[in-house]
Amino acid sequence: NEFEQLSAAKAHSEEIKTSRVGGLGGSDAAMVLKIGRNGLHALSNTDVKRLRVMLGLDEPCNFGGNAATEAGHSFEDYIADRLRLIYPLGYTREEKMIGEDFGAFKTFAHADFLTASKKVIECEFVQDTPQNVLAKYYAQLQWYYNLGADCVTLCHGVGNVEPFAVRDYKFLDVPRDEQEISDIREGLRLILEYCQNEQAGSAPVEVDMQAKQRKLV
Repeated sequence: NEFEQLSAAKAHSEEIKTSRVGGLGGSDAAMVLKIGRNGLHALSNTDVKRLRVMLGLDEPCNFGGNAATEAGHSFEDYIADRLRLIYPLGYTREEKMIGEDFGAFKTFAHADFLTASKKVIECEFVQDTPQNVLAKYYAQLQWYYNLGADCVTLCHGVGNVEPFAVRDYKFLDVPRDEQEISDIREGLRLILEYCQNEQAGSAPVEVDMQAKQRKLV
């Protein structure tokens, strides 16, 4: 019922907030990718704040959501009813996928839907073209592969946010991108160096970009 859905959404939001301390999730994938491609000098003030929250040095922001967030939850409910017909073996919602533990932090993601065949379906209710939405969330979608997903699909919906109404939706399969995943892993390695130096009270590690480029050749 509606009350149970609201309670589950609130519990899920609280769980995500709690997990931001001690770990990097799918929403951090773009930051990790940026670091993997450009080095630690690419860290912005916002990125540093995020890493300090992860390390427990700063308090996490209390983001309670907005109309777009609520529409996103409603879209997931809308798609859930349709997925029951497509995946007779079933699926789990808001499944927490656990990746590598780096010691200073863990890696994880909350999959909107995870099927029995380890297929992730990520829902985005965004008023834009499917191509633009895919580009915006591409790092996050590849992040699932790094956590062990066998297949990843973007479910993009458009429509009215408030009051909520779906006009159209599309499923887009997202192929595994080995270069993107390699850059994400490099970013995680560099962030581990940063965390080790931060915890030791040292200055951030300076990255030898020429050495990094030689490694990628």
